[in-house]
Amino acid sequence: MNYSIYVDEAGNTSQSSICVIAGIITNNKQELDAEKEIKSIISQKLPARYRDNFYFHASDIWNSKIFREDWNSEQRGEFLNSMMSIPSHLKIPSAIAAGGKEGLRTIHKEFEDKISIENMQLLIAMMQFLTKIDHYFRQHCLKEDTYSLNFENSPKMSSKITRLVNIINKNEFKFEPEHFSSPPSQSFVYNDGGENENP
Repeated sequence: MNYSIYVDEAGNTSQSSICVIAGIITNNKQELDAEKEIKSIISQKLPARYRDNFYFHASDIWNSKIFREDWNSEQRGEFLNSMMSIPSHLKIPSAIAAGGKEGLRTIHKEFEDKISIENMQLLIAMMQFLTKIDHYFRQHCLKEDTYSLNFENSPKMSSKITRLVNIINKNEFKFEPEHFSSPPSQSFVYNDGGENENP
């Protein structure tokens, strides 16, 4: 079976102490089912005036003035809850990992000419995330199953991710266990029977 992993990150800035990477793992049937649910939610809960060329971005729905004229906060909240409940409803596995600056500052001094502390923070989160994805496939999938990793369509982020993957492949940095223990604690939610795992 072929799987797709859709990934996004948050907090990869100089102002943030934590960088988070989150993603969902879908197979072909789940993607089709999710598409049907999305269309149903849009047709039932999104005001008609916003439906043409609609692009779902949660923070825009909640914060943008564009959506506030004839769509009150209770209705927008209901719409967001419906959209964000799709993975749980369809038992789509989701993964989350985090990398914190705390504990990285000492090791970063050795490599500050190669990588910013923000990108090192993202690197830690990515390594955590890929480890959890690998763990999921070893536990739940067959050896012949394949998956593709899909990040947001941003040239800047694509370039950054490519650089970090090269760093991982070349084993440029040596990390210690404490570099992977910054809060919040990492978790993997399987959604295949209500089981949560906290390594």
